[in-house]
Amino acid sequence: MYVVSNITNEYYANKGIKPEVYIPADYDLIKHKEEISIVKFLSKEFNIYIELLTEINEDKIKTPDFRFNDKYWEIKNVSSANSIDKRVKIAIQQIIKNVGGVVLVIDRSNMDMATIKEIVFHRIDRTKIEKIDIIFIKNEKIIEIDRYEKNQ
Repeated sequence: MYVVSNITNEYYANKGIKPEVYIPADYDLIKHKEEISIVKFLSKEFNIYIELLTEINEDKIKTPDFRFNDKYWEIKNVSSANSIDKRVKIAIQQIIKNVGGVVLVIDRSNMDMATIKEIVFHRIDRTKIEKIDIIFIKNEKIIEIDRYEKNQ
């Protein structure tokens, strides 16, 4: 079972850090326009350095979207209960080697936050990860940031 904490204020506590986004030379700017926009928003919003990662690594394996604080992160757009469950599962698989978190863009969802969070909780509860942060974004605004930590 996991304990869920709202840690939104922790992310806003980064004072004096210059927001910056590193974009690799081989990064497809057209294909990943939305990821770039979200990462730039997060960098500016939280005054953080973010490194975008090339989509496929040298071993032809799909990589996470970005690295922040030396942890892997994945961005997922979701709309329905099914898409939330599936995309969070896929995101966790992509970041499992060095779990940071998942950015859930819920612009297309008509569900209330309690329902969305419940679906996320049940998906995370079926994993073996110890800790993960979930950033909920709607209409280019941070709704909430939750940390899910396995109860020891």
